[in-house]
Amino acid sequence: TYVSALTWIFAASILIQVFFWISFAIGYRRARNASRRALRLNGQESFEHHLAASSENVSVIVAVRNESQNICHLIEALDRQTYSPFEVVVVDDSSEDETMSVLQSLATARSWLRIEQMEESIFPRKKRALIKGIAAAQNDLLLFTDADCRPGPEWLSEHVQLHAANEGPSLVVGHAVFDRLPGQVNVIARYLSLITSFQAAATIGLGVPFMAFGTNLSYRKQTFESVGGYGDGLQSLSGDDDLFLQRVATFGAARILWMDSEKSIVRTTAQKTWRAWLRQKKRHNSASRYFAPRVKVSGLFYWASMMGVVASAAMWSWIPIVAWGVVHALCIGNAFCLLKGKDLILRLPVLIPLYLLIQGILPVAGFLKPQKYWK
Repeated sequence: TYVSALTWIFAASILIQVFFWISFAIGYRRARNASRRALRLNGQESFEHHLAASSENVSVIVAVRNESQNICHLIEALDRQTYSPFEVVVVDDSSEDETMSVLQSLATARSWLRIEQMEESIFPRKKRALIKGIAAAQNDLLLFTDADCRPGPEWLSEHVQLHAANEGPSLVVGHAVFDRLPGQVNVIARYLSLITSFQAAATIGLGVPFMAFGTNLSYRKQTFESVGGYGDGLQSLSGDDDLFLQRVATFGAARILWMDSEKSIVRTTAQKTWRAWLRQKKRHNSASRYFAPRVKVSGLFYWASMMGVVASAAMWSWIPIVAWGVVHALCIGNAFCLLKGKDLILRLPVLIPLYLLIQGILPVAGFLKPQKYWK
């Protein structure tokens, strides 16, 4: 009957979601352990760095457009890095504000800061700027971040250490944390960012990586060239992180590692209004149109089963939502500390329904409507 069919669908949705979240918890632990094993940390939470392990020159690549208010904070943060030698290649994509004059002023006292300019703006603009920066980089090991980010003083050393500890080429995925500021936009943005990082680490640990963050990412120029750069990813405005990581995984060009270190975390600021934040999320989600087929299928199962849980709550009982929330909180709980979200724990009764609502809308909106504008 119709009722029994719905009951089976709802039950299957709940079981699939439980499977996903338990798998995420297992994968997250594996990703953390893999990072620790590579560095021979023996499970310790803190450790002393031995920078003498590697004296490799590195290049930091930053693509910017209209970032005159932010770029100085990034350069000052890079000033405080404990690791050297390094260079920073900033590629300006036809900024219409004072970004270039600010950069030129900053470069006068910093021999390690190099400025490149895009001669013409071609879609996808950010990826084209990054390609120019990669070509201009003088070193093989590349680190990526954004103009509105502020890496901690040991950011470079953390990435260099993990690459040096791994045999063969590697791609290292780090995490960016939104500053804690007043307002509901900040709360939901930090919560979704935490879940996204948790799932990124988890899928890396499970051996099916699908997500990375251009705010905190490193790999070798040789790896970029060996997979033909961004390849088909040039069809998408975003995806210089996610699509490239999937490309590397498909080619088997490098070992993909999650950076399990608080000192490697990059701080940034979330959008201040709902409109700006939603537009940013839609831009990020638009890359899903070009995900690898296996990622699309897994994502569809995840999304459809989640919507099944929501539908069961709306048509049947609130118990599935409560059960989902309990499983979700238990599985993600140990990530709250590392990912700077302990204050969010008490807000979960409100955040979980919002997360389910947002996840029901934004992935579909981003998938169906390609985004054409960076900034």
